[in-house]
Amino acid sequence: MNTKLLGREILTEIKIAESSSTCTIFAGARPDTADIAFYSERCDHDWVRSYLHPYLVPQKTCGAGAVRRIYFSTVEDRILRVILKHWNDAGQELLVPAADQQISLRRLKVAGRDVFLQTIDGGIYQIVAFRGRDVVLLAPKARGVEVPYLAVRALRNLMILESLEQGDLLLHASGVVHREKGYLFTGDKFAGKTTTMLAFLVGLQCDFLTNDQALVSCDGSRVWGVPISVGIRGNTLELFPKLKQYVQTHQLSYYIGPVPEKKAQGRPLWSVETPAGDEMRTTFTMKELAGACGVSVASSAPLSCIFLLNRDLTCRRSEASTLSCREAQEQLNRHLLHQVCNLQPCWEYLRNRPVASAEEIEHLAQHVKVVIVRLNSNDDTGELFDRLIRSDCEE
Repeated sequence: MNTKLLGREILTEIKIAESSSTCTIFAGARPDTADIAFYSERCDHDWVRSYLHPYLVPQKTCGAGAVRRIYFSTVEDRILRVILKHWNDAGQELLVPAADQQISLRRLKVAGRDVFLQTIDGGIYQIVAFRGRDVVLLAPKARGVEVPYLAVRALRNLMILESLEQGDLLLHASGVVHREKGYLFTGDKFAGKTTTMLAFLVGLQCDFLTNDQALVSCDGSRVWGVPISVGIRGNTLELFPKLKQYVQTHQLSYYIGPVPEKKAQGRPLWSVETPAGDEMRTTFTMKELAGACGVSVASSAPLSCIFLLNRDLTCRRSEASTLSCREAQEQLNRHLLHQVCNLQPCWEYLRNRPVASAEEIEHLAQHVKVVIVRLNSNDDTGELFDRLIRSDCEE
């Protein structure tokens, strides 16, 4: 099969997706971004709306500004087998930055559309077609319970893309809202971003803002959360008996991937932790985590402070200090995310604005307070953070 015939097969599936009449219109929490019209006959729209709220809010009609349309559908195994069989002839192979998983990406033109075929670990992950402001996403039907999550990831990517086009910066961080002020926690892997965020939710009854990613305005005045589920490692869950009890008594909705029978041991799917590298995690949706902690979910807040977490066993006690502008710029640059989604590199081809420049990062560092917190794991850091937050609220 040549590229033209393969393109014809893909175009048929694209037109099926574009024929959908079931639509939900979303407006983002961030002003001045385009509304997103989501068309699909393959997703439970009520579930999608519930999952994304309050980050993306359903509207009755599109606003007066620009609109992005996304059409979501599924494809049968037959099409996927054809694509894999002719993978080496399917358009142009694109260079993909190093990632935790093996990603391959190919690009071809189909009836005026840029079509991207993506595999992860040798299997077709998705087919994405761009034309103007319209997106068509085709997911393998065989992915079963993962299919609706592919839809919300696409909507999340469009939300991030719109924010980046406005000049916002994407930071690798978790975050909470306390007394209407936003606080972010950033740092290297295993620095304690999620653990610290959980401590604030459970201990100070802060509202949940975000986990893993946050969008920050270029002047540091505001932060927006990103709808990403929260994976909690087993040893972290042990630190929070309230959450552990919630998992034992409630049915969590999130599960992705096959469950080996020896892992399941007769338990229902929802109770089996999701694999994360060599570890196992219990995964909450944003609302589930907030409900387990007895707090609410916030979509945005004025940004008050960014805490840079640093595990440092050489310090005698956990301590905190405010970074200079130059130091803050260096650290922010380390923890900024420069791609819409590192596991889905095709979204970079929709960007009109380049990645954040050194001048933009310097501008952010000049306008936001960045506090480095050196953590000694033998300390109870709750008192330190409580003091920092109380001091900030008094300013």
